[in-house]
Amino acid sequence: MKMIEYLAKMKKFVDGLAIAGALISDDDLISKMVWIMSICLLLLFFDDCWILIGKNFRQRFSALKVR
Repeated sequence: MKMIEYLAKMKKFVDGLAIAGALISDDDLISKMVWIMSICLLLLFFDDCWILIGKNFRQRFSALKVR
């Protein structure tokens, strides 16, 4: 996937979080669960993103080392 597609997914995810945050008050247990789940999803998302960036970086770095 391209970075633009990731950013589009990220925007949808953040919009969803804003709606969920508006629907649920902060002192609810459910709201804490939603935030914990959203943080886990963000970590998974960024982990996937960093894997792509890391592969690209490694390819470029190894190309520089060969020269």
